[in-house]
Amino acid sequence: MRISACVIVKNEEENIARWLACVQQIADEYIVIDTGSTDRTVELAEQGGARVYPFVWCDDFSAAKNFALEQASGEWIIFLDADEYFPNKVIPKLKHRLQEYHPNRKIVGIISRLLNIDKDDNNRFMGAVGQVRVFRNMKSLRYAGQIHEHLLNTAQGGRRLQVAMEVEIYHTGYSQSLIQKKLRRNLRILQQRISQAGEQVEDYLYLMDCYFGLGDYEKAIEYAHKTIDSKISFVGMDGHAQDTLIVAMIKQQRPQEEILRVIDMAAEQYPAAPEYPLRKGILYWDSREYLQAQACLQRGLQMQKTVDAKATVCMEDNARRLLPYAYMYLGKLAEMQFQPQAAAEYFLQGLEIYPYEQKIFACFYQSIRGNTPADIIELLNQVYDKKEDAAFLADVLYQNQAGKVYLYYAKLAGCGEKGTHAYLAAGRYDAALICLRDELDSLYRLGILSAREKGIAQDTAALSLLLPCKYKEAWGELCQDKENVSMVAEILQRMQKEIMMFGEKQEQPI
Repeated sequence: MRISACVIVKNEEENIARWLACVQQIADEYIVIDTGSTDRTVELAEQGGARVYPFVWCDDFSAAKNFALEQASGEWIIFLDADEYFPNKVIPKLKHRLQEYHPNRKIVGIISRLLNIDKDDNNRFMGAVGQVRVFRNMKSLRYAGQIHEHLLNTAQGGRRLQVAMEVEIYHTGYSQSLIQKKLRRNLRILQQRISQAGEQVEDYLYLMDCYFGLGDYEKAIEYAHKTIDSKISFVGMDGHAQDTLIVAMIKQQRPQEEILRVIDMAAEQYPAAPEYPLRKGILYWDSREYLQAQACLQRGLQMQKTVDAKATVCMEDNARRLLPYAYMYLGKLAEMQFQPQAAAEYFLQGLEIYPYEQKIFACFYQSIRGNTPADIIELLNQVYDKKEDAAFLADVLYQNQAGKVYLYYAKLAGCGEKGTHAYLAAGRYDAALICLRDELDSLYRLGILSAREKGIAQDTAALSLLLPCKYKEAWGELCQDKENVSMVAEILQRMQKEIMMFGEKQEQPI
C-alpha cells in the first residue's frame, strides 16, 4: 500500500517542518504545491525530501488541491493543510485503520476528528469537527468549492466514508494571530464570486463563519438563520450553525429569554448534544439562578460521557470547550453548599481539561491553599510539567499570593532568586520595599524626563497629581526652564538624594 502526502502552501516556513515530520512517519512521497511563497518554505520542503511544484494562485483552493492530486502516485492520499498534523500517538492508529480498510474497495475515505487549537493561548481547545483528510487516490474523488473546499465523489455504487474518531488531527490555523487575515481573504473571495454568480445556499455557512470571526455578529446571526432554514448539511458539522447563532447572540448581549429559546430549539433538533444544557447552565449561573445552573451543568456533563462513549464525529463537538467552565461553576456551587472537597475535585477536573485557564487555577488554588506547600506542589505536579510549565505556574501563583509554592516554581523558571515577587513570597518585606522604592523612583524620573523631551510642560497639573511633594518641586522647577539641561541634572541628583534618604528610613523590617 503506497501513500502520498499532499499540501498546498504559501509562506508556511513556520509550519512546513512540522508537517513533514508528521507525514514522513506514514507516507511514501511528499507533494508540496507552492502558490507563491517568498520565505523559506520551498527550500525547507525540498530539504525535507518533498517534491515541490509551483502553481499560479487563482483564488481557488480546489484547483490547487486537484493539481496536487494529479501529481500523486499513492493508493491513498493524506491531504493535511500545512497548519495541521497528526499527534505522534495517533500515527499508529491511522496505520492500523488504513491496513484494515485497504482491502475493502467500498471504503473510499476516513472521517477524522479535527481539533482546532489556539496556539496563542497555550493550545486551548476551540472546537472539533469531522473532516475527510485521508482518502483513496481515485479519479472520481476531486475537490469542489473555491474556499472551504470539499471532496466530491462522482463514482456510482455503494461507496462510503468510514468514521475513525481516534484518528485526531490538530489544527492551529484558527489561532488568534492568524484567523483575522484568513477570514478577510475568504470573505473577499466569497464576495467576488457572489458578485458574479449570485449568492448560493452553500455560501450561507461560510459567510456566517467569516462575519462571526470578524466580529460582525449581526451579519453572523443573519446567515446562521439562513443556514439553519436551508437545511443544508456538511459532513462532521451538524450543529455548527446553531452553536454560532447562540454564541453570536451572547456576544450581542441579547435577552436571556431569547437565547434560551434558541438553545431549546437546537436541543430539540439535536437531543443528544451536551453543549445545549451546558450553555443553559452557564447562562443560569450568570443570572444567579443557581439551582437551574447546577441541574443543567450536571445533565450536560452526563450527556458528554455518553457522547464520548458512542465515538461519533457527525456532530460538531462544541461541548468540550465548555467543560472546563462547567466544572468551575459546579465547583463554586459546591463551595456555596459547604462542600470543599467536592469543590476542589470539580476545579481539578476543569484544570485537567484546560490547565492554563487562570480563573479555574485561582479557584483550585484557593480550595487547597490550607495544605502544606509540599502537598500543594505534589498536587500541581500531577496536572503540570513542573519544568515546562514553571513560568506559567510562577506567574499565577504570584497572583494568588502563594508564598513558598510560588518560590519553588519561580526558581525552576529561573526568575525566583531576587526581585520584589520573591521577597514578598519569602516574607522579606524590608527587601521588597527597597525594590519597590527603586522601581517607583525610576518611574517618577522617567515621567518627568519624558514630559520634558516631548515639550508638554503646560500639562503640569495632570502629571503633578501623581508625584510626591519633593518630585512636584523638581517638576515645577523644570517647567520654569525646561531647556536648561544642567538644571535638569541638578534636579535629578537632588531627587536621588531624597530617594536614598527615604530608603534609609525604611530599611527596618516591617
